[in-house]
Amino acid sequence: MRLHRRSARAGGEIRPVGTSRATTVRGTPFVRRRRQGVELARIVPSGRSLLLGFALLAGGILAYVVARQTAVFAIRTVEVSGAPPALERRLRSALTPLEGRSLLALDAQEIERRLGKLPAIGSASYDRSFPHTLRVTVSVERPVAVLRSGPRAWLLSARAKVLQPLPRPLHELPRIWIGKAANPRPGSTLSDPGLPRAARLVAQASRAEPRLMARVATVRWRSDRLTFVLRSGTELRLGSGTNLPLKLAVAARILRILPRAERQRLAYVDLSVPSQTVVGS
Repeated sequence: MRLHRRSARAGGEIRPVGTSRATTVRGTPFVRRRRQGVELARIVPSGRSLLLGFALLAGGILAYVVARQTAVFAIRTVEVSGAPPALERRLRSALTPLEGRSLLALDAQEIERRLGKLPAIGSASYDRSFPHTLRVTVSVERPVAVLRSGPRAWLLSARAKVLQPLPRPLHELPRIWIGKAANPRPGSTLSDPGLPRAARLVAQASRAEPRLMARVATVRWRSDRLTFVLRSGTELRLGSGTNLPLKLAVAARILRILPRAERQRLAYVDLSVPSQTVVGS
């Protein structure tokens, strides 16, 4: 059965119910497209807004270029922290050519290259302090031993970095001997794989037992075996270097409790196994 309803128009025209429903369905996409157009117009910025945004961007770029190329942010002061006075003077001298250059035009690679000429600097960082200050913070390489090759000598850091040549060997630091043909350059790290390990162990020992290390004349690192030779000639055989603070504490106690006559006859103290220390004379 097909239902009909009477139109409200004059004349009483009768239309099928389905006809009015179809008209409503066909009209829906038009209304939807119109609403989408209104929403899109709200999201997309107007031409005036785009023009203003591009103008601000261009102004910012122009201001940056002007500040970079002019003396608005020129370096006038270099502040250094973390370095002793002598090294600080050398560091300021290395960075003097940067004065007058804009802070915005600083090149990290150039600063690294200039500071790299100072082997005593382990690491460095810099910061721009506007309007005219360059701040540099450094950490200093700590010498732990004297590298010896024949009559020549160099300071060696805890990272096995050659710091500087020495006109004469220092007796305050233990010596590490290398081949006579070696000619290390300041700032370089030795290629011998055992030396970095030996240098780190010497630094660790110096922190653990500074009084005992003041009596060490020579450091040997052979076949992964560490030996400290005291100025008296006694060898402290430390094995692989593991548990080094404990081994040095045992050695310091033995040397402290032995009578002087026995210490003078002492040839070695084998601390490879701290619980089974062997003393030989």
